[in-house]
Amino acid sequence: MKKFKKEYLYRVNNGGATQLSGYANYPTSNIYNLYQSYNQYFQLSIIIGAVFYGLNLIDAYVFGHLFDYDISDDISLHAAPTMMSVPEYPVPSAPGLSLTFTF
Repeated sequence: MKKFKKEYLYRVNNGGATQLSGYANYPTSNIYNLYQSYNQYFQLSIIIGAVFYGLNLIDAYVFGHLFDYDISDDISLHAAPTMMSVPEYPVPSAPGLSLTFTF
């Protein structure tokens, strides 16, 4: 990126003369386009790196808070039949299923 920027600025300031011999056949507009594309990829890589670093910080923060969390064997789910009262229906109760979560 720096190479293309330096070449572009040299061409603009010196009336189109080239500084790098490998790019003498490239027009000035192409040199500028190459500089712009490398600059955009550089900026995009900085943004993606910052996002991944932020996700890593969030992951470490959550792990730190859950480090001492006690996961015991008492976690259970019990299902049992029950009779549920339904005041709007003519029948005072209806069969149902009761779920109890214990932790």
